[in-house]
Amino acid sequence: MADKVPADARTIAIHCGRCRALLYKYRKGGSGSLVKVRPGRIAEDHTDGSLHCPGCGQQFAREAMMGGGPAYKIIGGKVTTKGMRRK
Repeated sequence: MADKVPADARTIAIHCGRCRALLYKYRKGGSGSLVKVRPGRIAEDHTDGSLHCPGCGQQFAREAMMGGGPAYKIIGGKVTTKGMRRK
């Protein structure tokens, strides 16, 4: 079952905070900061399903159940994002 993508969703790029390798292209909704990643909203996965950076091997998230569904909980400071600002 795919996650419901909000009408105000936009695609952001999520990069490793250490080596800047691209991890995901993600369809994010809302205006808040990136706290969790829902697997059904990932547009492009460059990690091969692992929660470790393909460039440097750093773990950037943990699997968790959040809001009644599976999610990847982002570890603070381990990722950077591009495309978060509203235009």
